[in-house]
Order: sequence, then C-alpha cells, then structure tokens
Amino acid sequence: MRNKSFWAITHGFISSEDTKVLTLLYQPLIGQEALGLYLMLINLVDRNKLQSELFSLAFLFDVLFLKADEFESQKERLEAVGLLTTLVKDEIFLFKLSMPLKARQFFNDGILGAYLKSEIGEKNFKLLLS
Repeated sequence: MRNKSFWAITHGFISSEDTKVLTLLYQPLIGQEALGLYLMLINLVDRNKLQSELFSLAFLFDVLFLKADEFESQKERLEAVGLLTTLVKDEIFLFKLSMPLKARQFFNDGILGAYLKSEIGEKNFKLLLS
C-alpha cells in the first residue's frame, strides 16, 4: 500500500471555530490519530486550488507514524462521521474532505449528538453543550 498515491480535495477551509468543534466534539468519537490524519490532509490542500498535489501514501504514513492497517482504521473513522469520502482509481486515492458540522448542528444531529453523549456521559455532554 505504501507505493500507492493520493491527493486531497475540499470545498473550503477550517476556521478556528471548526478546529474547536473538531477537537471538542469529533475527537472523542474518532480519536486523536484520526483527527491528526484529517488535519494533515486538509493542510496539504493548496488554498488557491482547493486540492493538494499528488503524494505517496508512504509520505503520509511516515509523517503521521502510521502503518497501513492503522491508516485504514483511522480513515474509516473519518468516513463514519462524515469528514472524509474516499474514492480509488488506478492505485490512486482521492480523499474528499468535508467541513465539520457547526457545534449546534452537531448537537442536534440525531446520530453524532447521541453517540457523543453515550461516549462521554451526560455530565460531560452538558458541559460541552453549555
């Protein structure tokens, strides 16, 4: 897998508020490794073109200290919460990065909000909600 390539695209860039939502709301669900993968990918995207150059997966594995199976697991976590869509063609991965939901949208989301509450407990959920 290390010899495959990837490029990333997005339709926007994360703001400081988005970073706060990613850290406080998404990270308890996906873990810090998946969050690190998301942040690495979005920071590889050129702000003018809204896409990255073509990189080898070996580069990504090396800078994030990931093995192929760990990468797959983190990628699946991002896909599960709607932050990443992956397409593959001819040994090249296309990572489509989505913007995180706004805090209010996240809490009101029937799946993400409920999952967060079940993971961190009622008391912590209320702290984040406030």
